[in-house]
Amino acid sequence: MKKNNLQKFKRFLFLRVWDLVASSKTTFKPHGIPITIPTHLDTSLRYSFARNQPYEDAEAKMVMKNLLYGTNVIELGGCLGVISALIRDKIGPNAFHLIVEANPALIKICSDNANTSGNSKNTKVVLAAVDYSLSKHVNFAQGDHVHQGRIYKEPKSVQTPTVTLSKLTHKMPKGPFALVCDIE
Repeated sequence: MKKNNLQKFKRFLFLRVWDLVASSKTTFKPHGIPITIPTHLDTSLRYSFARNQPYEDAEAKMVMKNLLYGTNVIELGGCLGVISALIRDKIGPNAFHLIVEANPALIKICSDNANTSGNSKNTKVVLAAVDYSLSKHVNFAQGDHVHQGRIYKEPKSVQTPTVTLSKLTHKMPKGPFALVCDIE
């Protein structure tokens, strides 16, 4: 068996056991904040979360160090909502949190994770890609992994609406806000 296939098989076995013994096969706590990762997503991600392996630690440290309670936030690149959940926890229930995600397959997952504390009235996830080409849509190609999506012209791409940063700022409450960009 090749090394890559053996690794996939070991992860599969680990997760089968995890699903049998864990109190929840989809709930994990990276950075101490509960998030949900559906079982249909990439096995390597669920495996990493189940093993409590670091996930976007540099981003989490930046959030913890620099965001203040009550700060409104625009977040570009919500992905699974792991960092979104941490941001929401850090800024508290009354600050506004606007999340932009270009992958339509991740919108619900991101929204659910960003709203785990029930702050949905102050958290909004929008399907869009930041783009300045003046086009109303861009082609977004989903990769084999949730972190591999990209703006690209290929047959498997989906049309994603575009937005500019200035248009996003008009959706924010008056006053200062922080911009968090986590687009690989």
